[in-house]
Amino acid sequence: MAVLGLGSSATSESYWSEKARRAVLHQYPQGKAPLMYLLSLMEDEETDKPKFGWWEERDKCIRTTTVVKPTKTGTYADSDLTEVADGFTFTAGTVYSFYATDSTQFVVNDLIWIRNAPQATTATTLLQLRGRVTAVGNGTTAALSWVKFQALETVADVSNAADSLGIYVYMYGSSAPEGDRSRAGSISFPLEIENYTQIFRHTVGPFSRTALKAGVRFDSTGLYKETAHRVALRHMKSMELTALRGVRANQTVTNQDGDTVPEYKTGGIEWFLRQWELRNVINGGAFNYALGETSVAAGAWRTADEKRIIDVNGAITVDEFEMLIERAFRFTNDTTFEKLCLCGNGFLSMFNKMVKQCSYKVTELESKEAFGMNMTRWVSPWGTLLFKTHPLLNEVDTFRNDAYILDTGNLSYRPLADSDTELLTNRQNTDSDGRKDEWLTEAGIEVHFPESHMFIQNVTNVTE
Repeated sequence: MAVLGLGSSATSESYWSEKARRAVLHQYPQGKAPLMYLLSLMEDEETDKPKFGWWEERDKCIRTTTVVKPTKTGTYADSDLTEVADGFTFTAGTVYSFYATDSTQFVVNDLIWIRNAPQATTATTLLQLRGRVTAVGNGTTAALSWVKFQALETVADVSNAADSLGIYVYMYGSSAPEGDRSRAGSISFPLEIENYTQIFRHTVGPFSRTALKAGVRFDSTGLYKETAHRVALRHMKSMELTALRGVRANQTVTNQDGDTVPEYKTGGIEWFLRQWELRNVINGGAFNYALGETSVAAGAWRTADEKRIIDVNGAITVDEFEMLIERAFRFTNDTTFEKLCLCGNGFLSMFNKMVKQCSYKVTELESKEAFGMNMTRWVSPWGTLLFKTHPLLNEVDTFRNDAYILDTGNLSYRPLADSDTELLTNRQNTDSDGRKDEWLTEAGIEVHFPESHMFIQNVTNVTE
């Protein structure tokens, strides 16, 4: 069965031995590293540097928000900063301007829509203002972006007080006059996103020569095989947890030889979701995912539409559950609209409860086996979720009600050149009367388009 864009489980056994990482996980697909297992089935791209990057091209909605202009409290003004009165009539044919968080997205002849501008006398009444852009530039008394535009319709009683700030302005078309010449265009460059590789080392041993020769009561095969088995699984568990929860960092440390060296940590899925919520560097983020946007990192998940770290911390309604699933499927690169949900048993129980209370009838819950894994498939109006309970989330109560919704096509494993998972033998000193081996990996993870992933935590109940 083909799932998550990975191909067919019928052919997976034919190439499991191509990588040590894939071979280890093939033996334990129901073990504690299901994400590492699925990533091992994808083609990897090595990196020759501990700091690696990738490009993200974003075809964003062309929009901005209104902001306060220098020494003024309102939004709308002529280009020379002459204030218009509160409660003014937005008159067709008249040229106005507004100050924006980012005007670079707009060009002359764009048609713009100032959505839900408040009425002056009744602030709860919202007005729609439309115009054609005539100029774009910077403010004359401060480095603020402005957009000059000609009104298309007359609208009375428009607020120009503080409540006219923070309004979204959208481009909805373009219109050029007859006989016009070509004008300056616009261009948006892709973002370069960066992460680090991280060194994972787990020692098998050391064993004295005598200990290696002697049997043990709990395993007739001897001490070495039992230890190598356990250390290999610990190694994969460490990589799994880092892929989910790792924090990107580059620190200087002193190694065992007394040398001052760098120590890199790879950023995991949760770290990239935090950067997405911070929106841009100005807000403290690592990347400019959304220039001019306000951080939603501390926002309420029910109302902050761009939030992807959802701390429910209690009960959730069926409608709220459906809202989160819809939000999780707004962006995907999977043509089948399938996503992986790694979750604890508590979360899956709450999800089953939600499904039973849904008003629509397009859901199905059935057990499937893919790549040696038992998965539960749920078909929603927005896409298909494949549930895999995660042993690491079930180990303790703290994480049992959590879930990661992942677009696997937007995840990639990046080993350093010739540094993918390998069991290195005979790492002991040359004169040691014994043996020490080591599992070693240096790799990082690429998390493309964080908006396609979601982390939901602390779901304890579902109500109508």
